[in-house]
Amino acid sequence: MDRGQNSSLMDRHQAAITDITKHFGELVIGLSSPITAEDADTATSAQQAMRMQLESKSLIAAIENLLTLTRQVRELWLVGPLLKPGEGERAADDRIDNQVEAITKILNELRERVRNGQVGPHGTYIIKDRAVAQVADGAAADASSSSAQPGPSSSSTAPGGQ
Repeated sequence: MDRGQNSSLMDRHQAAITDITKHFGELVIGLSSPITAEDADTATSAQQAMRMQLESKSLIAAIENLLTLTRQVRELWLVGPLLKPGEGERAADDRIDNQVEAITKILNELRERVRNGQVGPHGTYIIKDRAVAQVADGAAADASSSSAQPGPSSSSTAPGGQ
């Protein structure tokens, strides 16, 4: 809450208290004023009754204004003031950027750990499923070792030896 809004709320509070005090005082003065023999006619009685109704309604309105102000202060206290368009966006963007950087760092560290677990001593990837399959299947291992050696079907001729 900015200082201008704070002083505005305090001014409204002071005005509401002043109105309540003024209307209550007028109500008490009207009720406690002595009735003389000259003032005992119906016109004066009707005027006093209207004055009391008016002051009572004004007192109730002033109290309602104070209650409205109290509710607004409570909302500001619990929820906080509403931001104007464009206000607070930079802070929100900075907070989001910081969170994205932190999550990206965590994901990169996790990816690096997984890669380090898959890389063998010579920098090549180890595929565990194929290694297990080759050890379990002896025929596949023999076939791969015999195809690696040159057989009689390969023709190699030396230069000049026809």
